[in-house]
Amino acid sequence: MLRVHAGFVDHRGGRRRRLLTLLETANDSRRQTYFRLLAVVNGWPPPDDLTPPLTWFIAALHAHASDQR
Repeated sequence: MLRVHAGFVDHRGGRRRRLLTLLETANDSRRQTYFRLLAVVNGWPPPDDLTPPLTWFIAALHAHASDQR
């Protein structure tokens, strides 16, 4: 069990890099367009635009990474 956990956790910022990659992928403008169109087709209310908070979070992670160097 410890070996699996040790392989998953990277003490050099690996988890932070994976989170950054995930957030940058989620912040793609095509994602917002897709969910907005999906709402129109299905008669749902339009989704909240997550671009501003995702952009802020990405910038914060970049700033934190540059502070760690």
